[in-house]
Amino acid sequence: MADLARTFNTAVVASRAARGRNHSSELFQLMETPAFQMILHAARSLARTQGVSERDACEQIIDTFRKVDQLWADYVFQEGMEKLKLQPSSDRGGGISSSGQSPSSPQPDPVR
Repeated sequence: MADLARTFNTAVVASRAARGRNHSSELFQLMETPAFQMILHAARSLARTQGVSERDACEQIIDTFRKVDQLWADYVFQEGMEKLKLQPSSDRGGGISSSGQSPSSPQPDPVR
């Protein structure tokens, strides 16, 4: 089972990578954009104001962006899960909902 899990995980990761992309060309094009240049300026400014190396400033910016991005991804995912929980079971093909209710059980009204 462990080998199958490893194979499955490898397939998941591999499926995320677009096939036939020229990564070096895309990276070069991105690094030439005004937005990327502003990121570099922000890193240099952060390094100066915080008295840290430019590398440390870059890592701080990247870590902060990744945390924000992950929080939003988690939030959007959770919102989707909540909407699925509130959707009547008959719309999802019947069965027991994640709340443990059967399709004939009354569904709560969404409150927003």
